[in-house]
Amino acid sequence: DHRDLHSFPTRRSSDLWMALALLITALFAIGGSVLLTSGFIPADTYLYILIGASVVQLILLFVIQATGLLSKKQGSAIVPFIFYAICTGVLMSAIVAFTEVKTLLYALGATFICFGSMALVGYFSKANMKLVYLIAMGLGIGALSLSLFNWIFGVNETLYWIISYVFFAFILLITSVDVWRMKKMSESGYYDTNLAVFCAFQIYYDFIMIFLRIVQFIGRNKD
Repeated sequence: DHRDLHSFPTRRSSDLWMALALLITALFAIGGSVLLTSGFIPADTYLYILIGASVVQLILLFVIQATGLLSKKQGSAIVPFIFYAICTGVLMSAIVAFTEVKTLLYALGATFICFGSMALVGYFSKANMKLVYLIAMGLGIGALSLSLFNWIFGVNETLYWIISYVFFAFILLITSVDVWRMKKMSESGYYDTNLAVFCAFQIYYDFIMIFLRIVQFIGRNKD
C-alpha cells in the first residue's frame, strides 16, 4: 500500500526532530541554570535575557506556524524550530535553577507517562478525533475565561486549582489529537521535511506544556 510505505519513516522523522528539540531545550535549561546560580551572569542581566528569549520565542511561534502550513520549501521550518527550542531552554533555566532536582525528576517521569499515554490514545484511535478536539477547545476557552475572571476579582485558591486541572485536561486531550493528526497526515502520502518538522513542533510543545503544568502542581502542593 502506497500510504504504508510512507507512514513509518515520516512519523519516525517527526519523533526524531522532537527528541532533538527536547535535548536542546534540556541542555540550555541546565546550562542557563548553572550560569544563573553560579553568579556568572548577574540576575539583572539574566532577567533581560529571559525577556528577550520570550519575545523571540513568540515571534518564532508565528514563523513556525506559517512555514509549517503554507511554505513548500523543504526544511524551511527547521531553523526557527531549533531556535524556538533554544529560547524555551533559556526560559526554563529559571525554573530549573530554583526547583529541587527531585521535583524535576518526578515531574519529568510523570510527563513521560502522561504524554506517552495520550500519544498512544491518539495513535491507535480508530475514531475521528474531531469531537475530542472540540471538547478540548471548550475546556481551553473555559480555563482562559475563568483565569480572566479570577484575575479581575481576586485570586481564589479553589478556583485556581479548578482552572489548573481544566487546563491540564485541555493539554492532554490536545496531545492525543495532535498525534492523531500527525498519523493521518503521514498516511496521506504527502509528508515532506517541512511538515514533519511542523508536526514535531506540535508534539514538542504539548510535552513542554505538560511538564510545566506538572512542575507547577508539585510545587504548589509542597507549598
